[in-house]
Amino acid sequence: MIRRFLNFVEENELFSKKDHLLLGFSGGADSVALFHLLRESNFTFSVAHVNYSLRDHESEEDARFVKSLCDEYKIECFVKKIDKEHWITKKNIQSEARKIRYAFFSELKKTQGFSAVLTAHHKDDNIESILMNITRGTGLKGLLGIEKKHDDLVRPLLFIKRSEIEEYLNSKQFQWRNDSSNLESKYKRNRFRNKIIPLLNKENPSFSEAMDRLLENLTPVAEVYYEAFEKFKKEAVFQTKDQIKIETSQAELLRRFLFEFIQNFGFNSAQAKDILKAINESGRVFNSSSHRLYIDRSSIIIVKEEGNSSSDIDISESTQELLDPIHLVFSSSKKVKFIPSNEIALMDKSKIHFPLKLRSWKHGDRIQPLGMKGMKKISDVLIDKKISLPDKSKLMLLLSNDEVIWIVGIMLSDKVKISDLTKEVWRCELISSKV
Repeated sequence: MIRRFLNFVEENELFSKKDHLLLGFSGGADSVALFHLLRESNFTFSVAHVNYSLRDHESEEDARFVKSLCDEYKIECFVKKIDKEHWITKKNIQSEARKIRYAFFSELKKTQGFSAVLTAHHKDDNIESILMNITRGTGLKGLLGIEKKHDDLVRPLLFIKRSEIEEYLNSKQFQWRNDSSNLESKYKRNRFRNKIIPLLNKENPSFSEAMDRLLENLTPVAEVYYEAFEKFKKEAVFQTKDQIKIETSQAELLRRFLFEFIQNFGFNSAQAKDILKAINESGRVFNSSSHRLYIDRSSIIIVKEEGNSSSDIDISESTQELLDPIHLVFSSSKKVKFIPSNEIALMDKSKIHFPLKLRSWKHGDRIQPLGMKGMKKISDVLIDKKISLPDKSKLMLLLSNDEVIWIVGIMLSDKVKISDLTKEVWRCELISSKV
């Protein structure tokens, strides 16, 4: 077993004897096996254990077992305990536990200077993950299963099945803890582990080997695919601080890679198909749980959803500064001095009525543009100014008596313009905005 383990680590360049490793250690058979393989192979490592307090005395016994084993072999041990009350409002316990666990690992790696974090995922875990990915709908990446190494996260037991792990532990008379919650069918992974995969093994006793062959066949295909995907990102995807823009001119490449790219922002495969169908319909908007996607002329634009408030904000005559949702500074002056800037609006104070209101723009809003007599739809102004769809969604208006007097940062209304008769100027300066 040790020879197979060392060969797998060396062939895949997972880590070396020079590294100081952190082992995520539950006390179960998988992590106990990795603990002893690391120890017997003379790797330098420490242990991190999370006591979730989800199984009362069992959780406490797990923590004691971990600490005792580390003490026996003089292995440094870090333990984090979660209060039982933490779980009262949590609906997805497994997801929350995973988040806590990996945040703990990340914190220790940063503060203690570990080279890599090791988890004891094995071949059966990989098969479970692939099948779960297939049932929920996945791209090529989901068919490849768990990565052996991703950044500083390493899984050095993916070469071995759970049954082989238990054989190794029993042959060495090593003890481990059993998690009773692994038998509960309310968890999806447990249903695959305890019900679905045994049926597949009954259908084909060599099912695990068949999955190995599938991964062997897919790996070279994936390498070619992801090389082309990286080229697509370099040539067609442009990212700034606030948004990501995807050029839509190369239709075939977009069809091939759109879902692969936008799934990272919470969009699913069905949405990707709908986006491709609507690619020439400028103005279409699609939402995920975290992002908003706009089809805008010759590009697709993705922005993070910030949950803008639609409520009005009152601005009194004494207001000097507003910090949220945009940064505005207000002042009055007897001197009239024209400043050619979209970020500064100069208004005849006698023509405005307090309190002013600041709000998001709505379809149907109108303004009398500076120098014009008639009214114009703000949507038409934004088209003329070639304001992108994401920027349109963040645009703010300043109103007096429910009339738009300033499209903030874009255009002033003729109704409040200064003239030779102006005695006092109201100055509004845009310091920063979301646009």
